[in-house]
Amino acid sequence: MTSIEPQPTIAEYLDTARECQEAGYPVSAWLFAEEAVELTDDPSEVTRIRAEFPRPNTSVED
Repeated sequence: MTSIEPQPTIAEYLDTARECQEAGYPVSAWLFAEEAVELTDDPSEVTRIRAEFPRPNTSVED
């Protein structure tokens, strides 16, 4: 018997993003936030989420 796991909710993605951010993992936080954005229909909510979790700068400088 195969069971399908339910997809996390927007709130669950954002809670996990906040936990990642607090733990010092900004890229993971941003990725979880972007998953929340994919589930969001409200453009103002998308703007709010992206303001809270901006894309991190991952470039390496010498």
